[in-house]
Amino acid sequence: MVSGPTGSGKTTWTKALIAEIPAEERLITIEDAPELTLDGHPNHVRLFYSKDDQGLSRVTPKQLLEACLRMKPDRILLAELRAEEAFDYLRNVNSGHPGSITSVHASSAALAFEQLALLVKQSAAGRQLARRDIQNLLHVLIDVVIQCGLERHRRIVREIWFRPPPRPAAPAGIGSAARAARRAAGAGEIPVE
Repeated sequence: MVSGPTGSGKTTWTKALIAEIPAEERLITIEDAPELTLDGHPNHVRLFYSKDDQGLSRVTPKQLLEACLRMKPDRILLAELRAEEAFDYLRNVNSGHPGSITSVHASSAALAFEQLALLVKQSAAGRQLARRDIQNLLHVLIDVVIQCGLERHRRIVREIWFRPPPRPAAPAGIGSAARAARRAAGAGEIPVE
């Protein structure tokens, strides 16, 4: 996920990340204007929605997120999360589309998670979820947040948050056996991670 205030380079970073996706992957973009560049990705579909009911189309990002699953994407590239579609986007990412990319307006990586929780709560399904459950889910589903910012009229990366890969679990019984051995040796308790 790419986060930052208006004009901080979110779209520029999103395009740079897209350029690193392998060319053989099937990409679906969902945007209100053609901003995301897909050069070098021949297997793609571009879907557009009407922002703020402009134009003749009344299709929403939520409707396009539902439709795009039938198109068998490897990754879903939603230009920006703005409202209740956040719930559907996260559901799609969780259903086998890792590496999907989107952006959100927030002033830090921590606040990006808060903003997403607020957006999820705007959906009918999200209203039924406890905020803590939403936060936990977000921290499981989102691997990286690139926090963009402005400094003296220059676009900068202020912060990169990432979820480290899980550490392999110790085989059952090793932790308690190690504690027992240390106690027997007079070393006392050892913390379990």
